[in-house]
Amino acid sequence: MRFIKPFLSTILFSFLILSCQQEEVSPINTESSPEGRLDPPTTCNITGPSVVEPGTSESYSYSSNFTESSYTWSVTSGAITITSGQGTGNATVSFGSNFTSGRLCANASNGSDLSCQACIDIDACDEPTGVSITQDYTVGGCEGEVFRFDAAVSGTTAGGSYSWSVGNGASITSGQGTSTIYVQSPSSGGFTIQVTHTSNCNNAQVSAFTLAEFDAGC
Repeated sequence: MRFIKPFLSTILFSFLILSCQQEEVSPINTESSPEGRLDPPTTCNITGPSVVEPGTSESYSYSSNFTESSYTWSVTSGAITITSGQGTGNATVSFGSNFTSGRLCANASNGSDLSCQACIDIDACDEPTGVSITQDYTVGGCEGEVFRFDAAVSGTTAGGSYSWSVGNGASITSGQGTSTIYVQSPSSGGFTIQVTHTSNCNNAQVSAFTLAEFDAGC
């Protein structure tokens, strides 16, 4: 028995050392957020036209990745007036006749710990400076055949409509109202083509006129 007690004491002492070492290597993490969660980053944006016509009104909407309960719309620059929707997620704004550019912002929160501000830069549209007509020489070319003509507007990206007319017995077969038309040419003689583009910016109009060209071998 004199030999057993020292042996048991040695084993117990070794076990206690190993237990302490294991506790130092793997500590228990008891830290947590106040509500036991990690909120994702907030994101938000404003949707609506970024190019507008001076003297008109447009609508804008706010959206985010959280549930909003309060909204504040503001104008940081430009001749912009918030006419309705303040305090909601949708606002209607008007642009002065002298509007050139500006910025519209909205800030929303969930009433407690989340909020996000979004802004949109807005520019006034540009009126067209001209329109040109191009004949597609791969389509038609001789009397009695179908021709193709394309219109290109310069100086603006506002979009708009096209009104075509042809003369000397020719007729438009398709494309009226668009930037490309197909024309049935008369059985003899040349014909004229005219296009007027009406811009979505201030309804400004530009026109062009040309004569159809025929292949030399016809």
